[in-house]
Amino acid sequence: MLNPIPVSKKIVCTQCQKKLGPAQLFTCKCKKSFCSIHRYSDRHDCSFDYKTEGKAVLQRNNPLVKTDKCIKL
Repeated sequence: MLNPIPVSKKIVCTQCQKKLGPAQLFTCKCKKSFCSIHRYSDRHDCSFDYKTEGKAVLQRNNPLVKTDKCIKL
C-alpha cells in the first residue's frame, strides 16, 4: 500500500481568505494571520486591548519616584 503524501496546510488571511506566502504573512498580537491590507488593528476586528497593554508598559517602565520632604529654613 502506498502512504498518502501529507498535504501542507495553506496559510490564509483570516479576514479575506487570501493565500499567503512567507513574505506576505503578518501575525497580529491577537495571534491571527493577515495579509498586507488587513495587518493593522483598525483593518480587522482585533481582540487585543492595546490601551491596557500600553498602560501596563508605562507603569512597568516608569516606577514611582518618591523623595523625602524638604525641611524649611
